[in-house]
Amino acid sequence: ICYKQTNMVDYPLELDMKEYLDIDSPEENTKYMLVAVNMHLGNNLQSGHYISIILSKESNQWIQYNDDNEPIILKDYNMVVNRNAFILFYYRIN
Repeated sequence: ICYKQTNMVDYPLELDMKEYLDIDSPEENTKYMLVAVNMHLGNNLQSGHYISIILSKESNQWIQYNDDNEPIILKDYNMVVNRNAFILFYYRIN
């Protein structure tokens, strides 16, 4: 039996990977911006519901997409960064 981990992992909206590169790496673009989060709502891995939260390029607002409801604009940071996060999508920025 597999159990769903519900520990809170505080993930950043902006991520800098520079400290994880080899000291001799020529890479200069090491910053990434969070652009989407897939979340799993449910108590276990055998059931539940998935939703997506995506940062709109046009409005720079976080929008929650859920096939049960109309899209919702999120006003609270805690709705983007929370314990239901399943997959994070980052985009490299210059």
